Amino acid sequence: MKKIKLLITAFALLGASQTWAQTDVTSTYLTNADFEGSTPIASNLKGYGKDGTPYGFQSVDGWTSVVTNGDNSEKSYPNSGMGGAVFAYGSSYQLQGNNKAAPATNPSGEATGNCLGFFAVWGCGGYYYQNVTLAAGKYTITVPIYNQSGTQANTTYTGFFPTSGTDRTVAINPAVGQWSNQTVTFTLTENTSGQIRVGYQSTGNGSGVNPHIFIDGVKIEFTASVVKDVLETAIAAATKANETLNNSELAAAITDAQTVFDNENATQDQVNAAAATLNAATELAMSAAGDVTEIFLTNAGFESCTETTTNAAAGEKAAPLDIAGSWTQVSSAAWSSSAVVAYGGSGQVNGASAPATDNAGNGGKTLGVSVGWGGTVTYQSEEITLPAGVYTLKVYAYNNLSGVTQFKSRFGFIPNEGSSTMSTKTSFTYATWETDEVTFTLNAATKGKIQIGGTAISGGSGSNAKVFFDNITVNYKSFLAGAKEAYDNAVLAAEEAKTNNPNVTGEELTALNSELGKAEPTTVDGYNAATEAIQNATTTLIAAASSYNALVSINDMITATGTLKYADAVKKPAANVIATSAADAATKTASQTTALRAYYESHALAEGVIGAVNMTRSITNANNPKNNDGWTCTGNMNNPASKEPWTDADGTNTHSYFDGGNWGGTSWTTTMEQNILLPAGNYLLTAKGRSATNTSLKMSICGESVELPHVGSTGNVFDRGWGDGSVEFTTDGTGATILVTATAEPAHEWFSISDFRLVCLESEKITISEEATTKPQPGLFTDVTLTRTLSKDYWNTFSVPFNAEIPEGWTVMEFNSAENNVISFSKASSLEAGKPYLVKPTADVVNPIFNNVVVENIEGQTVGTGDYKFAAQLYNKELNIDGTVAYLATNGMVKKLTSGGIKGLRAYFIIPANVPEARIAFIDFDGDTTGISEKTMKVNEGIIYDLNGRRVENMGKGIYVVNGKKIVK
Repeated sequence: MKKIKLLITAFALLGASQTWAQTDVTSTYLTNADFEGSTPIASNLKGYGKDGTPYGFQSVDGWTSVVTNGDNSEKSYPNSGMGGAVFAYGSSYQLQGNNKAAPATNPSGEATGNCLGFFAVWGCGGYYYQNVTLAAGKYTITVPIYNQSGTQANTTYTGFFPTSGTDRTVAINPAVGQWSNQTVTFTLTENTSGQIRVGYQSTGNGSGVNPHIFIDGVKIEFTASVVKDVLETAIAAATKANETLNNSELAAAITDAQTVFDNENATQDQVNAAAATLNAATELAMSAAGDVTEIFLTNAGFESCTETTTNAAAGEKAAPLDIAGSWTQVSSAAWSSSAVVAYGGSGQVNGASAPATDNAGNGGKTLGVSVGWGGTVTYQSEEITLPAGVYTLKVYAYNNLSGVTQFKSRFGFIPNEGSSTMSTKTSFTYATWETDEVTFTLNAATKGKIQIGGTAISGGSGSNAKVFFDNITVNYKSFLAGAKEAYDNAVLAAEEAKTNNPNVTGEELTALNSELGKAEPTTVDGYNAATEAIQNATTTLIAAASSYNALVSINDMITATGTLKYADAVKKPAANVIATSAADAATKTASQTTALRAYYESHALAEGVIGAVNMTRSITNANNPKNNDGWTCTGNMNNPASKEPWTDADGTNTHSYFDGGNWGGTSWTTTMEQNILLPAGNYLLTAKGRSATNTSLKMSICGESVELPHVGSTGNVFDRGWGDGSVEFTTDGTGATILVTATAEPAHEWFSISDFRLVCLESEKITISEEATTKPQPGLFTDVTLTRTLSKDYWNTFSVPFNAEIPEGWTVMEFNSAENNVISFSKASSLEAGKPYLVKPTADVVNPIFNNVVVENIEGQTVGTGDYKFAAQLYNKELNIDGTVAYLATNGMVKKLTSGGIKGLRAYFIIPANVPEARIAFIDFDGDTTGISEKTMKVNEGIIYDLNGRRVENMGKGIYVVNGKKIVK
């Protein structure tokens, strides 16, 4: 709200009531007012530099220059067409050239001293100034000016320019070739700060028409007396108002003010106080009346106007229509028309008749206006002076042209100085009385006129409404009443804001309640301050609401979530978290959102279940898909996308997802299907999904299903509509099928799904025995135990029917090559289903357990080529013994098998039948034949090998290996 205060009210600007002698106070306020303290210029002066001549405003002691339009730097013509400098009388130096030198003598006829030369052309301008603070009183400022050439009217910057208020200026277009005194007289009722200036801004023309002036000082004269103008004006205003109001309190106030006015010994403070008191009484009386139309307007209903009984048609020229009765036509245009006609009478305005009655059902007269082709028709009242206060102007309008509504209203108040306040109405309903009104505030008594009329928006008169106006009213409120009304409205708005934003419970609510709890003011300034404080606190509360609402929303979401069965209970976020401020709410909203996402993610991975195993890798293309691999899709479009991903608890929001539907179609169904191998057990399957509100998105497995979110593309737990859906199911180990089904009936529906997670909550345990004579049960198992005893620190053959990670503490070697009766191995990085290995545990492992593996229905692999091979044995069976099968004995030796078979979960060697057992006793690991004790099997006591791995009976000179130790002979 704009701040308002009680100011001087006047209905007419009257002259001073007393005459006093004036005192020259120039030296009190100005330095170097006669320019004698400056050194005159010693060259020609131009507004733009050429040939080294000075340009622009030159320095003048005590004065500061300002460029208002143009440039005070050296530029090409005509950008810097202005200049100012001190000249000596009789000097030959030119002001812009062309015989524009200073005059020979000063205003007194003396040929000595200095003057200030100034010119401006081509729209440029500026001035010199000094800052002053003038005491209250009456002033006359005189500026002697000699015009060397040009009398074009211009914008003056010479006179007194207050920091706020009305500028007091003198003209700058005197007669050519002579001195003349340009003066301005004004009254200040209080000490006033501002500037004394000399200068002007030229028109858009050149040096031929704009003045080239010389100023011989600025004179300020002061009337040291009590100025009663303001009180006299207040008395006149109050008297005129009370002719209509007939208010006894105002009459008494007028009498008191007249007493002060008539007192020759009254001080300025007493005069000012009496004026303020009377103004306040006038405003109070007018505000109590409200409708002050009679005070300011004569013939507000056009009843005194001359009535037109024929058709006032539009023509090539619209003649000014004299409607009389205090209204004067100020604009008219071709193809437009206006007239005052009687309700229900024969008169028309461009073929349109007035309605039967006015807005209140009465007869009488009305002003009709018809406009076309951009034309404007307006009428203005007699000049009035409106006191300071808040005004609402209202007029009733009736459009009597069927099918057309456009018409730009020109109704409002036009002050003599300053900006007009005009209606913004541009449309008038056919055959209906409606109001057109404007509201404005005046901070000082303001002269002006009330205007009525309109302008064509486009097209001719047949394309613009034909509007009849009547019953203009002027409503007034004093600043106190207006300030109180604004305060009351601010209180109502604050209470409404509290009601509409109940979630704001922190410091913003406390601050607003504090302002509302204060005592109601009694003065204009008090109301203004309180209103501003309440409005600011209300604005702050409303702005804070979004942060609090977000916190309440996430709290509600947490409450609605309840307890997630398989999540880690520690991760469950607390509901109903309260914030102390909007900033605190934003912080806690982010924290609560992150916590809720983490809680859902914990549930999806069954972190609250001891021994639960993540089986997600059983699902092909489970998250961040780049294609549809692993999924069989039917129906409409189902393509990976990434533009609107979800946001994880860790803040990650770069994901891809399956995106589908039939945007332009109706009654569509899309499916996604994948078969997975699972051991018998209880499982939890979770996926992130979202869909349009009218789309059903269902995920099913093993007879169980869950509906995934369909809330659109905003909000929800993981943002952008994304939410988790989980389904718990049981399988008997024969397999399971994930089925996603999206269906929609209306057009423009869609769905998105991704981030499948599968957790085994509890499964059937399986043991694979080395004694089994048949293949182990195939399937995906979370807990596989092997009844196979491995020897600590000895090499063992090993094979399993599944892929697995190497257990901690194991060394695992895989077949590499066989050459010259030496079998080489290299280190393995993992266990492959059906492949033979050599393993050496570093600790006792009686029954190794493997989790989350797929047991395959396979035979054991045989690796190697040529005479030496290495084969896996997955279950206990008889072997075809032909002298080629050898096994690794528990003592670390390779022995030939003579009969029977090899138990399961082991491996054996296939060697040429003619190779003696001793020839294969050395096995090379990674090409290292020297670290036998550390990298090969242990050997029998007394067996001797040379460094080539050959068994020998006796040691000659050299290096040998005996019982796994190096011996030098």
